[in-house]
Order: sequence, then structure tokens, then C-alpha cells
Amino acid sequence: MTAAQAVDEVENTWSRYWAEGHLHSCPTSFAGYYGPQTQAFWRTVARALGPSDAVLELGCGNAGLLALLGEMFPVGEAPSLMGVDAAALDNSQLATQRNSHPNHARICVMGRTRFDSLGLESASVTALISQFAFEYGATDAAWAEVLRVLAPTARIACVVHKSGSLLDCVARDELTLIRQVAEPGKLLELAGAMIPLLDQASTAEGRERLSADSAAVAIKENYNSSVQSVLALGQALPHGGYADDLLRHLTAVLGRVGVAGVARSLDELAELCQGLDEHRVRLEALRAAALDTAGLDIFRERLEQNGFSPVSISVLHERGEEMGWALEGIRE
Repeated sequence: MTAAQAVDEVENTWSRYWAEGHLHSCPTSFAGYYGPQTQAFWRTVARALGPSDAVLELGCGNAGLLALLGEMFPVGEAPSLMGVDAAALDNSQLATQRNSHPNHARICVMGRTRFDSLGLESASVTALISQFAFEYGATDAAWAEVLRVLAPTARIACVVHKSGSLLDCVARDELTLIRQVAEPGKLLELAGAMIPLLDQASTAEGRERLSADSAAVAIKENYNSSVQSVLALGQALPHGGYADDLLRHLTAVLGRVGVAGVARSLDELAELCQGLDEHRVRLEALRAAALDTAGLDIFRERLEQNGFSPVSISVLHERGEEMGWALEGIRE
């Protein structure tokens, strides 16, 4: 796979992810828009903005952050809020369409827009924001384009992935689980072999034949053994709770075989496998984008070299766990 194809793969997986209606990238951990400390950070950012500002969010997804910011201002006093994302976005899934807050009317979102080709006028943006996004595509071309659209007097506020953070560690452990279940001869392959057996077991005659079929008995034993291996791995990993979620979805597919039939059940298993593979792609991209201190220094130096000084850096926490790096800078 070429570098360009890899970029396309990541963008396409995110397109399907946002089409499911998620507000952000951690829906199983945070029901709203992340947690109180993350929201407090953005409230601090919002206090420095006003109706004359033009705010651009890089990697806006379904506009969860933009909707949150819009609601922080009195009606009619919000800045102009716009967002871009490299993924395709469905307007019906945007957070700005889910309630009728008056300030949401000023929010503009553009999908299929990469950071190195924003399509905005030069010096037209007075505030740049990003939440777990810019670090994914902060190429030289992207930096040049961002700096082109920023006004001479501007501010920047970003939360970026941190190497060793909670999100990075969860991604590491979930990848470990996904890779195990996807190995040849392991859980997912064995589940496919179980489907025709479960269909046969829907009748008394079928169950009797299966009990005398040594190959069928071996498949069942291997499947059950693989399930136990996944559960054991999930318990051994610091953030292995994903094992329970994965097995719950797989059990639901297998539990419907008697009603759905073999063909439909195999299709459902294929859909589950595709979803896991897309999740793997997103997790690998997250881990590759997470910044250690050296990577953070490069990010900071880029800003300082272009007039954003000083750059404030802190570690954003939620529930006592590190979530990411928070960066703020002003160019006056």
C-alpha cells in the first residue's frame, strides 16, 4: 500500500465512523463531548473570542466541538465558527443539526477538505482550534496552508494525542485484542466455521448428527477455547475491556443464526470483521500520531517560529488520567 492509499484508507474509515453519528472519537468512554476538564479548557478558549472572530476547527468530524462552543456564547455574540474534515460528512449527523440553538446557524462545516487545501482566503482566520485531529495530518504542506489562512493577529488552541496517555494505552490494548482474534485459525475464522453448525443445531435431528461428527465437535471445542483465550487476554491487559464488547457483538451474531440463516449470518460476521478492521486502522493512526515530548517540541517550535510566543503547554486530564497535550499560543 502506498502512502497516498494509506491516507485514503484512514479517511474512508473515518467517513464511515462519522456516518454512524458519533460526536467524537471516544463514544464508549464519554457520553457527551468528552469530560468536564476538556470542556473547561474550551470554555477558557471561548472567553477570549467574540463576534468579530473567525474560528476554524481542523478535523471537526460531526461538529461536536463547534456545537459546544456555539452554546457558550449569548445569542448573537458567538464568533463565526467553521470546521473542516478530510472525511466525508453527512449533514444530518452533525451535532449542529441535533438541537435548535440559535448560534448554530452561524456554524459552517466542510467535509472532504484536507488540511493542506483549505480553500479559504489568506489571513481570514483569527483563531485556529483542533481536538485530536491536526496531529494526524500536520505535514509541511498542511502547516504552510494553515499559516496562510491565519491572520497576522491570531490565536491557536489545540488538544493533541499524547504518547502514553489513556487514549494511547487503550488503543494499544485494543489493537492487541483485534490482532489476536483476526489471526488465521483464531476466533473470527472459527466463528465463521460455527455458523453452519449452529444452523444445523436448530433441529433435534441436526443436533444428533453433530454430536457424532468429530470434525464439528473439534470446531466447537476450538471456538470455545479461543473465546476463553480472548477473555484471558482482556483480563491481563490494563485496558482490556474491549474483549467483552467484541465477544458480546460476536455472540449476538451467532445467536441469530437459527433465525437469520447461514447466508445472512455470514454477511453479519463479515460486517463485524470489516468494522473491526476499520477500528484497527483508526487505532493505528492514533498511535502513530500521538506525540512524545520530542514530537511536541517540534510542534511548539513550528508555532514559535511563526510568531506564536509564548506557547503554553499543559497535560489535559480526565478522571485522573492523562488525555492529551493542550497547546495555546497567541500571535499579536
